[in-house]
Amino acid sequence: MGLGLDIYTFSGLFGEGQVELQQNGTDLAILGAAVTDDIELNGTDTALGYNVSVLFTPLRNDLGHPLLNFAFVYRSHTELKLEGEFINLTQGTALGARTELNLPQVVTFGMAVWPVRTSQREWKVEADLDYADWTTFKNLDVTLSNGLIIPKPKDWQSSYTLMLGTEYKFFQPTPLPHWEIALRGGYVFADSPVPERTFSPDVPDANYHAISIGVGLLCRDQGWFLGFLECGNTGSG
Repeated sequence: MGLGLDIYTFSGLFGEGQVELQQNGTDLAILGAAVTDDIELNGTDTALGYNVSVLFTPLRNDLGHPLLNFAFVYRSHTELKLEGEFINLTQGTALGARTELNLPQVVTFGMAVWPVRTSQREWKVEADLDYADWTTFKNLDVTLSNGLIIPKPKDWQSSYTLMLGTEYKFFQPTPLPHWEIALRGGYVFADSPVPERTFSPDVPDANYHAISIGVGLLCRDQGWFLGFLECGNTGSG
């Protein structure tokens, strides 16, 4: 079991240190902005959240290595109260501005199984499912210091991400007796939380599919990398 603290920050200590949105004056005539005016909104804040995790191993082999794992992770909802400025860069004017950014609670379930796990080879298959409750992300309305509100409806919906992966690992194969070789493959499907009616280029998103393949090579003690670099002098490989 595990507990963790999450720190979400837009701070001058990191990069530009602020949420920043730039646009032209379209749809902002109520503020006296011309269509050609360059507009910038920014804001900073720091908020805390937490996470809770559980890993359960009901099945092991004779060496005590897991053959079946179940995992659960909960990450809490967090709200950032962003405060900054609404700046008309063309006219050289600025107003105080504030908005709220609601980050979702996220629940993750995972399962890993090893159909094969011996001293010569391992085959691992894993499946993970993330569920994010974006229904709290209703809007990014900006309230200005003069009392005016710039509406930015979002109305995001709950979404999920499905991840599948597998790894087949060879220990000390005959051609390379001091090496480990791993072959890997994965698939991800992510469901977008952004509805079509509020889609905008400031936070673009869409459903996507991703396929990955890979290979891992580990050179251990008494092995040689590229035939002339001895492995294991600075650690495991």
